[in-house]
Amino acid sequence: MDQALQERLDRIEQRMDSFEEKLEQGKAELIQASAHNMHSISENSVEKKLNLALESLQQQQEQMKEFATKSSVDELARRVQEECRNARIGAVHDMQVILENTVMKQLKLLAEGQQTLLETLAPRSKVEDLEGDVAMLKQVVRMMSQDIAELKKAQ
Repeated sequence: MDQALQERLDRIEQRMDSFEEKLEQGKAELIQASAHNMHSISENSVEKKLNLALESLQQQQEQMKEFATKSSVDELARRVQEECRNARIGAVHDMQVILENTVMKQLKLLAEGQQTLLETLAPRSKVEDLEGDVAMLKQVVRMMSQDIAELKKAQ
């Protein structure tokens, strides 16, 4: 009977060890996947917007070349500067929109996922309490096993 109890306790301990390992693996995988997703989302979106802004700027520069034959050099320089400034403002605005709509949204989703994980995982204090209880139960089982063995010898 004491051997069966000891085996049960050993299985419980193995399950707890397995649970802890799976928990750590899950945490590591979640962090790695989240970092990868955020990196790829931000790179792709920003790069596309910048490419569009550069194409627009190149088209505007080509139009400016056409105006160069019709306008004076000073007027052309002023227009180029104005177009460059407008292009920069547009690019900055586009990047702000991307950050606001894509990156921040993903960060919020990531934070919500982290919060859900934290809520579902057992708090460290509870796990530590359970570890203490399991250690105490092991000690009690050992003592009872010894007592039973001594009683059997005495008979």
